[in-house]
Amino acid sequence: MSLECSNLARLRTSAILNTVIILAATSCGIVASRSVAAVPIAVSSGPPAPPVVVNTPQPSRRGHTWVPPMYQWTGARWVWRDGVWIRNRPGSYWVQPTYDAGRKLWTRGHWRRGARP
Repeated sequence: MSLECSNLARLRTSAILNTVIILAATSCGIVASRSVAAVPIAVSSGPPAPPVVVNTPQPSRRGHTWVPPMYQWTGARWVWRDGVWIRNRPGSYWVQPTYDAGRKLWTRGHWRRGARP
C-alpha cells in the first residue's frame, strides 16, 4: 500500500471513529456542549405526542437546573428522555431544547454564557 493510500485510510478511520463517538454521546441523553450556541437541525418530522407520564421533579437542587422530560432528536428518530437535573455552569444559563414545527427545525438544549435575560 502506498504512503498516500495509507494516509487516506488513516483519515477515513479517524473520521468514522469521531462520528461514532459523537453519535454514541448524543444517543445517551443530553450532552452538555462547550459551544455557546446550538445550531438548528432540519428534521423530517416533528416529535410524537408525549406519553402520559406523571413526572414531578424532586425539590429544587441547589446549583442544578431541571431539564424536563421530552422527545429528543437523535439524527434518525425521536427518542423519549426522562427529566434530569444537570449541574449549573458558572457564568452560563441553560437554554431548553426547542422544535419549530413550521420550519421543522430542532435545536438541542445548550449552555449560553452570560446572565439569563
